[in-house]
Amino acid sequence: MFEFHIYPDFTFPLDKMTDYPQTVEGVRYDRGWLRERLHEKIAFGRRRPVLMGEFGFSLYEGQINQLQAMVRDMLSIANEEGWSWTEWTYKDFGEMGLVSPRADTPWKKFLSSPEVNAEREKARVLYAVRGAGPQTDGFLARITDSIASHFEPGTKHRFYLRVQRVFDEELTYAIVYRLKEKNEAELRQLADSFAFDSCAASPELAEIFP
Repeated sequence: MFEFHIYPDFTFPLDKMTDYPQTVEGVRYDRGWLRERLHEKIAFGRRRPVLMGEFGFSLYEGQINQLQAMVRDMLSIANEEGWSWTEWTYKDFGEMGLVSPRADTPWKKFLSSPEVNAEREKARVLYAVRGAGPQTDGFLARITDSIASHFEPGTKHRFYLRVQRVFDEELTYAIVYRLKEKNEAELRQLADSFAFDSCAASPELAEIFP
């Protein structure tokens, strides 16, 4: 089986668009454009079954209506082509999953605790979000932005994404380190936060994946 991932909303100029479909710099970004990108993805797998195995959008991004329309077009094209697909992901902590733990669960309360938020603030020194650049105007953030200015518009977001992932990894260690303070009963409660009965569906994604 041939499997591919696609997140067109992370690429230039789609990350700068204010609507979908829309014409940017003389190029029409619409269902036809998406179809071409999808067929480029499977250029080496046409004689095999195809799985669009990872796609979707972050609920932390803006312009949700624009992203919903884009994903609907991608699903429509995949169904017309007879491709299988799986959205990323069915369940997560609330960024891209169809379901995630409710705000009143122990895990969500742990993530919003002052101790964990303090660790997040440390990571924001160079933190970047989806190619938007550093979220702070400190000295190190200005260095990151200065380096990114040398990249072409179509590749700048990749640099920011790599910076984000480096800090995400360190932030994960910092947060997990806090779990050593928990006893077994508390750890079980945190894990139970991901049980289906403790989760709620994302309204934005439920409209697309009923």
